[in-house]
Amino acid sequence: MIIWIKKDIKEIVDKHTPKENVIKKNALVAFIVGGLLGSLSELLLRGYMMWFNLPRKESGVMVILTLITIASVLTACGCL
Repeated sequence: MIIWIKKDIKEIVDKHTPKENVIKKNALVAFIVGGLLGSLSELLLRGYMMWFNLPRKESGVMVILTLITIASVLTACGCL
């Protein structure tokens, strides 16, 4: 009976262990999305500084509020 339980446990572990390709793919996607998010943040920061003549500190606050709003709307729509 113990051998049977060990076999079942091994099958469950093997089934739920992520494959190496999935980990590499997820790391690549996280790297790309992080880069896009950083680029969007910088674009918004410079845009707020230029369009509204805000200092950098206040523009940073506006960027944070904008990103939170975007994330909230996308979450509410079921996109995230």
